[in-house]
Amino acid sequence: MVLKIPKPVSGMSFLVVVIPAVNGVIRASDEYDFQPVVGFPQVPENITLNYCSGVTVNSKGYVYLAHRGQRPIICFDATGHYIRSWGDELLGSAHALRIDSDDNVWVTDIKRHLVLKFTSTGKLLRSIGRPDSAGLGNDQADVAFGTEGAIYVADGYGNSRVMKFNANGKFLTSWGTPGGGSG
Repeated sequence: MVLKIPKPVSGMSFLVVVIPAVNGVIRASDEYDFQPVVGFPQVPENITLNYCSGVTVNSKGYVYLAHRGQRPIICFDATGHYIRSWGDELLGSAHALRIDSDDNVWVTDIKRHLVLKFTSTGKLLRSIGRPDSAGLGNDQADVAFGTEGAIYVADGYGNSRVMKFNANGKFLTSWGTPGGGSG
């Protein structure tokens, strides 16, 4: 099996690996031959990629990239063509990037202490947390989704916990505390 790997862009390391699963299973024994894809992604000249912190793919094959520069959320089609970008006015330091079952784009922001939910075209649908206030959480690092619309947020840098919210973004509970031992 040959997997296509993008070449670095403008001297930056950039890697997107999509490993196809057979019946939902990826085996360590599977052999892969990684090959660069020349020209993927096609970043417009007016966007300079900074540190890339997240990448994900939606159900239509669009590739979303989070980076810590201008227009921090960038969308490419499956062939690497630039589609759109957004987020300058909302994001301070994009961290994690996830797609939910409705193809909404979720971003955690470790600088502004937020979890943001966007449509696939960049319209803000929901914000969890207060901008620039660590009141609810501190440096939300990741987001995941459970049954009945549950939202789980990793608040790992400052509080070493996981927070659970309902589908409307209402805080329900949290668990975890900083440990004192090794590991």
